[in-house]
Amino acid sequence: MAAPFRCFKTLRLFSAVQFPQATAVRFKSRGLIPRRKRPIKKWFDPADKSWAEPIYSHHEQKQGRPEQEASMLHMVYRIKDHYTRPFWEKDILKEFGLYDKAYTPVVLKNTPDVNGKLRQVQHLLRIKPVTFPYGLPKSESDYKHCFLNEHGEFVVKHQLQEHPAADTEQAWTE
Repeated sequence: MAAPFRCFKTLRLFSAVQFPQATAVRFKSRGLIPRRKRPIKKWFDPADKSWAEPIYSHHEQKQGRPEQEASMLHMVYRIKDHYTRPFWEKDILKEFGLYDKAYTPVVLKNTPDVNGKLRQVQHLLRIKPVTFPYGLPKSESDYKHCFLNEHGEFVVKHQLQEHPAADTEQAWTE
């Protein structure tokens, strides 16, 4: 009978002793139990900044690159639902024609007024700049063969120059 009594006394003594670098953690079933903190690593040197070298090199590379020109147009499409959003966000989506159907692209001008409104609903949208890799259309007939692909590239297929019919007839007779 004396053994269980001694065991409880020793547990009480150990729980009352404070260990260095230890904190008490409370469990519902076991009460306070000391848990050790991790000691500070002796090899750590606060003056050593070698860990930041990749960050510095990336920053220098970024400053060395030329700044891109702002695009004239944005291709915008809605990627998230608007059902639980407040009325002012729904009003902006209706204004730009993005309310009815998701993933339907809309082309908008790059102006401060439009950008300010897009910034308010940017969490619902995907915005891509429109680029012109093949140049702008040169004539009215080129507009029939233009399209905007999913990467924001405005592709123009220029019409070939037509030769007069007289020149082709001469080529066949010779």
